[in-house]
Amino acid sequence: MMQKILIIDDDAAIGDLEQEVLERAGYGVLRAYSGTEALLLLKTGRPDLILLDLMLPGLSGEALLPQLRGIPVIVVSAKTAVQDKVGLLLGGAADYLTKPFDTKELLARVAVRLREAVRSPLAEVYTCGGLTLDTVSHQVRAMLKLLRANFYRLWRSQALWLCAAGAFVFSAAFLLSVHAGEDGSATLDNMFLQVFPFLAILHAAFTSLFLGAEYQDGTLRNKLIAGHPRWKVYGAYLITAAAGCFVIMAGWLAGCAVGAMRFGWFTMPAQTLLLVLAVALLLPAALTAIFTLVGLLLPNRAAAAVVSIVLAFLLILAGSSFYNALNEPKLTQSAVMTVNGFEYGDLIPNPYYISGIRRAVYGFAVDALPTGQAIQLANRELTRPALSMAASAGLVLLCAAAGMAAFRRKDLK
Repeated sequence: MMQKILIIDDDAAIGDLEQEVLERAGYGVLRAYSGTEALLLLKTGRPDLILLDLMLPGLSGEALLPQLRGIPVIVVSAKTAVQDKVGLLLGGAADYLTKPFDTKELLARVAVRLREAVRSPLAEVYTCGGLTLDTVSHQVRAMLKLLRANFYRLWRSQALWLCAAGAFVFSAAFLLSVHAGEDGSATLDNMFLQVFPFLAILHAAFTSLFLGAEYQDGTLRNKLIAGHPRWKVYGAYLITAAAGCFVIMAGWLAGCAVGAMRFGWFTMPAQTLLLVLAVALLLPAALTAIFTLVGLLLPNRAAAAVVSIVLAFLLILAGSSFYNALNEPKLTQSAVMTVNGFEYGDLIPNPYYISGIRRAVYGFAVDALPTGQAIQLANRELTRPALSMAASAGLVLLCAAAGMAAFRRKDLK
């Protein structure tokens, strides 16, 4: 198994040199440019050795060293004072290499420390199934490690909070600007779902931008180099993206709460409201599965965003087309004649009315497509909620399986 080395250095030139030398020697290389980024990366996996610079932005190398227990650390620094070397070696460093260094000496020191680490009982790692037991930290690591790191980055994602704010503003503005009607027909019950199809575009934008950032800064590649199976990495990103989409949904619900100040609270039966919300929560999960598939197969952030947003528009257009076709009346009025002030016209078959197998196919498409469900919710005409929820769950499983299979074969450079 390829041994993995983490380089913690904010100097890109030196880091690139170390990476090139180590990769030529057959090592896997992970990169971190600050102490904080290194700690985040260590949550996703454990390298066999660390090359640590001291002069890092934010958390310094000296402050980071005590948090790297159980992993051999070679300090690579321009500091040449004896007291600095002694203090760091006594503080936990396995070795000290002074900049500038000879690449042959670097490789020799790395080989020696890795050989000693193999003989040492300090850092034994036992793996069984999906769990990893580290005898140093006594922690069980599995999918939760990936999720913890992903959620940390999710919390710091500007794309998430911009999309959530967009959902809130659009929902609140729509509900506050709509004409209530003299008969009071406009209520929160029939208005709060009107903007629901629009959320598909926000889900597409967030998912593609978040996953694109993971590609762009090398985080995804580092997770794979750290030894995480690709299906776990994909699954963790799918769960994280779904969580982000639920945050966007929370923004939409917060906007609805603002609308409640104008229209009052819901009047529909609690059972109906819960059924609507159940469909509304499964729907973004299905959209997330689709856009995660796109986002993880297209490493270019801009391309993934464009493709996902265009796909969202196409899905909305398809759902709307199917829905409108199903609502064509069976009969329509012929040309109207006016005789003595009276209008006459016969009811004739509507040429746009669909029937038979075609109607059944269109009906299934409206119930199965996430955007078809969204348009039904917006019009309060959810005909088969059980089928809609089952279709959303099935779409999540189908896209996840297809995405994992494709991601396992994808060449990541």
